[in-house]
Amino acid sequence: MVRVVLNIRDITELHSLTDQTSKLTILCRETDDPQGDQHAALQGIVMESRPMKRLLELVMRVSQVESIVLLQGESGVGKDVIARLIKRLSPRGDKPFVAVNCGAIPEALLESEFFDYEKDAFTSAARGGKPRLFEQANGGILFLDEVG
Repeated sequence: MVRVVLNIRDITELHSLTDQTSKLTILCRETDDPQGDQHAALQGIVMESRPMKRLLELVMRVSQVESIVLLQGESGVGKDVIARLIKRLSPRGDKPFVAVNCGAIPEALLESEFFDYEKDAFTSAARGGKPRLFEQANGGILFLDEVG
């Protein structure tokens, strides 16, 4: 015999996680939630820590108010997830959600992206112009990401 190859894997943790997921799913179905619409809007958001639960409570309150909301955090922490949650919970839930990565738009084009432009305004301007981002959001949510 020249070689022996073994592939050994401990799947105890995988089984444990599967069991926990099943139990949580059953528990969620059995829980009598007086705020069923809000519970349904959470769609896959999982949280355990007290700060995240406080954040969720704040999101639920803020979503019911007509106001500008500033979400701050490092890149990649899920500001867009919170913005979409606010939209789903708000009276604007059925209106458009327009997300704009401002970091991907050259500074020279920011004004034309937000405030309209006409055909031939610059080299690649579309025929007939393009609706402004504010216009596209029309009564919904305009999420400006990476503004800084």
